[in-house]
Amino acid sequence: MLPPGATWLIPVRFDDGDVPDWDLGAGRTLSDLNYADLFGDKYVSNLVSLIDTISKVVGESGAESATARPNTRENTAGRSPMLHQLIKTMSARAMRSAEEDKTYARDSQRVLDAMGERSAQSFGLDVQLSDKQKHMLKVIWEPMREHGRWPLWDYVQGEMPDPFEAEAILRSMPSIGSFEFGFLHYGIVWYDYRNLAPDSVVRLTVAAAMHISEYEFMGYLFVNALQKLVVRVKQRKASPFEVQRALITSAELAPMDQHFNRQFIQVFPELIHYEPLTLAASQSMGEFGWTMELTRTLLRYEGVGSVEDYIQRVVRLVGEINRDHESSLGSSAVSGDIEKSNTQNSISDSSFGNSVQAGSIGSVNFYGSPIVGRQQDRSVDDE
Repeated sequence: MLPPGATWLIPVRFDDGDVPDWDLGAGRTLSDLNYADLFGDKYVSNLVSLIDTISKVVGESGAESATARPNTRENTAGRSPMLHQLIKTMSARAMRSAEEDKTYARDSQRVLDAMGERSAQSFGLDVQLSDKQKHMLKVIWEPMREHGRWPLWDYVQGEMPDPFEAEAILRSMPSIGSFEFGFLHYGIVWYDYRNLAPDSVVRLTVAAAMHISEYEFMGYLFVNALQKLVVRVKQRKASPFEVQRALITSAELAPMDQHFNRQFIQVFPELIHYEPLTLAASQSMGEFGWTMELTRTLLRYEGVGSVEDYIQRVVRLVGEINRDHESSLGSSAVSGDIEKSNTQNSISDSSFGNSVQAGSIGSVNFYGSPIVGRQQDRSVDDE
């Protein structure tokens, strides 16, 4: 039995209809209870309040605890998936069509924004991984640690205790963004999302450093190197008549920090290549090392002092870019020119299941192997 005044039933209205006078006993009816309206202008705020109430009933911290997010990692781990599922379950119009699923995902994002949860934790990159997920990350990292190359999916699958569940584990890895055409996506593992094959290369991103101690130092080195690149970009002197390039070589980066070992210097271009946004305009590998041309996008990461800080910045920037792209799609739909807008403003990277904005993809070469790289759009970067 629940004590008097305890919340145990919350009526929800999806339109302006009356709540029925169903008898609940003790002289009370359903219409006597406080109800939530999930329609109209207050849809998002009311849904936030409803979720907050439900969280308190089941023992989770509510929306007010967003300011204490760093201390409540466990409570926020499954929140975004929970919101997504809750919206789908409570909606009387829930359908399984792909188009409506997009709508539910956008609603989830609106609710998260309203709750003020803008940290990496709220988006699932810092959730507690299962033992199987952690084991897969270690399997992926080991060949890079030993040989300086990321492994093929065939190897990763074979090293898992149960190869037949390996793909499900891989696809369950935390990520943010969207695989939809024209949107940015970022997860703790990079792989060919749409066409996973035995010869697909599987890579860890910097976000994986938050999950396995074996990779933690690599994340630390990456953040330190990133700040060195920020300084190099800030040192570039602009000219009114000629574009001044900000370049850095492996030979220049190596002595900037005593912890930059040979292995890190060798793999750094590939690490930075698979992080979101345009950090390097172009990269080339020579007989004695590499040369990297830097972009002003690096200034967005100025002051980042840890892997956690870096991931929070990535989450914010990816979210901003995806929302801008979504807004541009809406504007194009109104003008009846959405297909043309998609073609001009976004390019899909089908090789890695990733989509990025136009001007951010180019052809580069690492260690004699052609891969998809990122190329700066100078007209945007030099504004």
